[in-house]
Amino acid sequence: MVIKRYLVNNMTEAMTRIRYELGSNAVIVSTRRIRQRGILGLFKPQVLEVTAAVENRQDTGPALSNAGKIMNAGDSQTAEKGQTAAGLQGDEAKKADETESRLEKELKELKQLVTMLISQAGQTGEASKDYIERVINHLRDMDVDEEIIEGFSVECGNAPEANAGPEAVTRYFENILSNCIASRSMNEKVWALIGPTGVGKTTTIAKIAAQEMLYNKKSVGLITLDTYRIGAVEQLRTYAGILNIPLEIVYTKADLINALEKLGHCDLIMIDSTGRSSLNRDQLLETRDLLDVVEDKRNILVVSATTRKNDLKAIVQNYEAIGFDSIILTKMDETQYYGNIINISKYSDKPICYITTGQVVPDDIREVTREDLLDYILTGVRT
Repeated sequence: MVIKRYLVNNMTEAMTRIRYELGSNAVIVSTRRIRQRGILGLFKPQVLEVTAAVENRQDTGPALSNAGKIMNAGDSQTAEKGQTAAGLQGDEAKKADETESRLEKELKELKQLVTMLISQAGQTGEASKDYIERVINHLRDMDVDEEIIEGFSVECGNAPEANAGPEAVTRYFENILSNCIASRSMNEKVWALIGPTGVGKTTTIAKIAAQEMLYNKKSVGLITLDTYRIGAVEQLRTYAGILNIPLEIVYTKADLINALEKLGHCDLIMIDSTGRSSLNRDQLLETRDLLDVVEDKRNILVVSATTRKNDLKAIVQNYEAIGFDSIILTKMDETQYYGNIINISKYSDKPICYITTGQVVPDDIREVTREDLLDYILTGVRT
């Protein structure tokens, strides 16, 4: 009897070698998994140890000997048992082949799935980059300050795809605009509107006065300091007459003190100041000196949405000479470029409390919300 031991990777390899070396009459005696020798038995994979035997072989080469086929009666029973064992081992080999074939098929499908996911990720990444580029171009069209655009590009342009889509862009600007919105608790008794000439301070005062009377049931009084501009007093007097509220005209500090005393019974007193160029520091200091006699007041800077960003920057910075607590952005209806909404967040730490959208009193003014400002900023790019 010839007995041989084989170390193979699988049963298919074992059956091939056994049939080649021992012939088709060989039987498998035993199989087991063993670890190859290595450093402390580590670093080498397990292999299959197969022990096979064949009786009455004349050689162990490919040519088979007929002697192995001649058996006595006693050996016949042994051969039958061996054939039965071989049949069982053959079934095991067949099952092993089927398992290996199934694993190869699953591995192939897994590779195809990974390839597809990588391709989709690449397409998603390209789509995200395209969207970010579109947002950047949109911000430039909106006349947004270049430093703001650069910050956005760094934050979202270099972010993973999951942080570079429309939702991530929305979150980015929501965070910025959260600091741009004034709290409704503007409880000061006196609101003084300051700002350059022509930004709509007088009309804005009329709108706010009307809304405070109609919706918040407040008694309102008006004071005008704008005695320089032709028709300014008459315009505000007309609004006061329509609203049936008192108006005081002021030329000096003493006049202002008297006017405040006369309107002391009012819930809210609104002051329409003279328009001043942000480049004329003397005029700005003159307005500050006049308003310094007023206690419990809120200075509100009024600027136009149509102002160029560099001019807006100068206005915001120079009006710090007077000091202001919040901002009103007017004439939103007269432009398609709303970048100044976000520019204000860079040029000042003061929030926006109102925006105006037309000349109709009192309808064309509203308190701002983050969603409202976001719609202006991303209008056009979201679609």
